Amino acid sequence: MIEQLTFGGFYDQNHDVDILYTRNYGVTIQFDQKKQLDQIRYQMKTICAKKAENWMWEVTMDKTALYVNDKIPDSFKQRLDVNFGTTVLYPISVLVTPSGIIKGISDLSFSAITERFKTFKKKTLQENSGTSIEDYLLNLGKGIATKKKLIRYLTFDWFWALYFAPVYNDTAKKLVMPFQTNVPKISYMGDLIEKTELSYYNTRQLTFDGKVSNAYFKQYPSTKYYKAGIKLKYDFDSNNGRIANIVSDQSIIEKQNVIQRILVNIDYLPEKDAMESSVENNEEGTQKPTFKNKILKWWNA
Repeated sequence: MIEQLTFGGFYDQNHDVDILYTRNYGVTIQFDQKKQLDQIRYQMKTICAKKAENWMWEVTMDKTALYVNDKIPDSFKQRLDVNFGTTVLYPISVLVTPSGIIKGISDLSFSAITERFKTFKKKTLQENSGTSIEDYLLNLGKGIATKKKLIRYLTFDWFWALYFAPVYNDTAKKLVMPFQTNVPKISYMGDLIEKTELSYYNTRQLTFDGKVSNAYFKQYPSTKYYKAGIKLKYDFDSNNGRIANIVSDQSIIEKQNVIQRILVNIDYLPEKDAMESSVENNEEGTQKPTFKNKILKWWNA
């Protein structure tokens, strides 16, 4: 019998004990649109905690090592975006249900983000002036003015959209995912399927093949010839039920031409966890990695 999955691992491991674990992920996002290929990659550290008497998880995340097209962004606007998107918004703690749905941001975390934004805004205005800078900061402030707005802002990040999705203990018929950067997230209709046997990599797999309904595009004359779909593959560690890998492939098609494709890879980096554990405990020696693959070697290079 296949064990029931829930956010944080197998249900039996999450039911009546205190749990605290850290996992590091490497995230790669490739944008192929308008005959231009761009790539963003970063690392996301997650600390997941749950008390035995509480069914809700608290997940703390920290986003680091952000690169655009394999280099640290160097334009003025990009530097501000990266600074805001890493040092202001993170670290952040959210409350998550066993099915993977975000229920809110902790009060302490929201207060810390608000204070960091004030510092970011003050420093930016001290170093720069002009209407464009003021408008830029004003729009950022509006986007994170409330907990609800902040969650909406962050779930446009593909890591958030894929990691916090109802795929753990639900037979979802639709998943709400990003579409285009200037368009709200929309529903992809499809079936969530769990394979009954372990994969070649000894993981449990869930797949989802979804499409956007034609009715959605008919609402907007400029997009009535569009078709859009997404293919997802989730790999869960067979020993503890936690995410080992996520692959997302989203495409938008217009008259048989692919006008946008976004490919996302989220890979667990066990060597990063081993390194941190060794430093924290002042242990000597080396620890063999759980597995090695091309993505892992690349991230740890």
